[in-house]
Amino acid sequence: TSSLLASFRKLCFGHVKLKLQQAVLRKSEVAREAPPKMVFERFKFDRKESESLKDTMFYRAYEQMQNVDLSSLRPQKPEGSAPFLSFAVVFKGEHVVGEGGPYRQFFADVSAELQPSVASPEIFSTALNLLCPTPNTANTQGNARDKYTLTPSAKDTTQLLLYEFLGLLMGCCMRTGVRLALDLPSVIWKQITQEPLSLSDLEEVDSSVVGMLQYITQPNLSAEEFDSIFTENFTAMLSDTSTVELIPDGVNTPVTFDRREEYAQLLLKARLNESAAQCKAIRKGISLVVPEVLVSFSTSQEIACTICGRPTIDLEMLRRHTWYSPGLAEDCPRVQFLWQVLEELDERDKVRFIKFCWGQERLPANEEEYRRRQLRFMIKPAMREGAGNEENALPKADTCFFNLELPNYKTKEKLKEKLMIAIYTDFVSMNAEDDPALSPESLDSRLNSDY
Repeated sequence: TSSLLASFRKLCFGHVKLKLQQAVLRKSEVAREAPPKMVFERFKFDRKESESLKDTMFYRAYEQMQNVDLSSLRPQKPEGSAPFLSFAVVFKGEHVVGEGGPYRQFFADVSAELQPSVASPEIFSTALNLLCPTPNTANTQGNARDKYTLTPSAKDTTQLLLYEFLGLLMGCCMRTGVRLALDLPSVIWKQITQEPLSLSDLEEVDSSVVGMLQYITQPNLSAEEFDSIFTENFTAMLSDTSTVELIPDGVNTPVTFDRREEYAQLLLKARLNESAAQCKAIRKGISLVVPEVLVSFSTSQEIACTICGRPTIDLEMLRRHTWYSPGLAEDCPRVQFLWQVLEELDERDKVRFIKFCWGQERLPANEEEYRRRQLRFMIKPAMREGAGNEENALPKADTCFFNLELPNYKTKEKLKEKLMIAIYTDFVSMNAEDDPALSPESLDSRLNSDY
């Protein structure tokens, strides 16, 4: 069935495919009394100094998931705007109302542990080592300089189980609409959906190797010119700089002019499939939460967008899905100031703003997804408006409901000043008690270093 669906995935109209996908998800839902619960104490993680997996939320979640009936991760979709969760997340010591915010925050934190994040760079953990920058990203070369690939050498038993767990989280994304803010190249997504790979997929990862392959296989290259510049053996350096032999004793076998085509084919195959075992584990993990036919029925672009969304913030689309509570309207001065400030922000700060308001970095990819998820951004007046201290108050967010409380600032400059303080300091906790990150000294040091 999977192979048959795969042959039709590019022929089916988008709206038809979406209806089929939603029908398959509904057929695989499971009734449950309550979601499984994951509990974390985020302030106790020492990601910067520790090389222990236990100092990551990703690994702690993996451990807790061992005791979960995985069928419970496939819940029925609730009516109306109730949060749609595969599991509930509790952050001990952080007083949060609602379940949607912590759930999205969990996926945002896990993403930032796996790949350096724009909004929360301090969360990145070197202990996991499941993703690494592509050579294009590491060397700022080629057109795709923002991609992270699966670490080719990370394939021992434990690491493959962690990739399978990453796939399980991707399945939760496909089922509940939450996002992992990861930037994986097409060569990874195509292996997950089992689509053919090509030279262009490698070019997105390592353009210098593609250039070398194109050079040594050009028909007018002479033996003399080849011998004068090419000194490689039958080995391949992978994306994480680990090395594999392309033939037995390849490390001691020079590439000659007569064998250059053989070398090029072996190198291309090795590089395209450098993370094949990891991709297989991820696909297995996804199928624990959604039927495997959905993966086969999706193109690599579709599944990437479903799981990870789009990395850029479309303010115009967000504006079309913004509501204003009584007392505010789109033509109110403070609301106009807000949209003007957001337009002026660079992409990094737009992402911080979305994470501040919603608990994750990526918005729905299109109008249909906004409607299907019944998602809207709500702007509200400040709770204590009229007390006379609006100019000194900071904006506040309710990430569970995607609400922003906006004080009545008199100027755009004052709104921007307070908004920047808010979005640069509110990525540490969700209303935690005695949070040291919220001290005046900490605010000053962060703004001086980041803004």
